[in-house]
Amino acid sequence: MSDFAQNLFMALGAALIVAGILLLIFKPASGENSMKLAGQEVHISAPGLAVIVLGCVMFAAPFLIPPRPGPAPMPEVKQEEPAPKAEQATTQPAETAPAPQPEQSSQPAQSSPPASTNAPARCKSGYVWRIARPADLVCVTPESRDRTAQENQAAASRVDPAGASGPSSCVSGYVWREAYPGDVVCVTPETRTTVRQENQAGPEHTVP
Repeated sequence: MSDFAQNLFMALGAALIVAGILLLIFKPASGENSMKLAGQEVHISAPGLAVIVLGCVMFAAPFLIPPRPGPAPMPEVKQEEPAPKAEQATTQPAETAPAPQPEQSSQPAQSSPPASTNAPARCKSGYVWRIARPADLVCVTPESRDRTAQENQAAASRVDPAGASGPSSCVSGYVWREAYPGDVVCVTPETRTTVRQENQAGPEHTVP
């Protein structure tokens, strides 16, 4: 029983005891009972006596009722802290920048000809390789080689993709150079004639 309930029972019991005593003092006529005690007749108010008994019971009830055991305390459970994980060092391979590639020149030097088992030894004095493509080793004059390099650089501006010959068609006034099989660089008709003459005279300008 809680402390509040004990105090409440004791207060009510005391109040009932006081009320019973008052009833015994005033002895209302409707509730009198007579009894002989030690040879003398005593008038007792039954309601007052009942109220006093009830008050005594209520006043003593908190002492007679054993207190209810409270809930057992819960044992404290200690939570184990997780062990710190070892830091794993992650090493990333360093990014290596690609090595710069040497620029390829559209006109290889005369002193370093492409490797070929069938390449001629060299041109005669006053002549150089034409280099319309890397494997073009027809011997021509230096002016002809410079003209050929300029034609290669300007080839894209002389193409008509909507022409009759497809994406390699030339604009009006230009024809295919035909310095070698498959050469579709667009040049003037006069230049194509010169290139054909160079192809025919090439062996004469080569050192045997």
